[in-house]
Amino acid sequence: SYTIEFNLLKNFYANHWMILLIKGCFYRVIYCIFVIDGIG
Repeated sequence: SYTIEFNLLKNFYANHWMILLIKGCFYRVIYCIFVIDGIG
């Protein structure tokens, strides 16, 4: 029971960080596009 809960928690945090990384990259790309469009 303990190991199963630990694995679930580990997977949850891994997915959470993955989502944060993807969101960060997504917002960075949009930011770069807007800045480049604004400058250009």
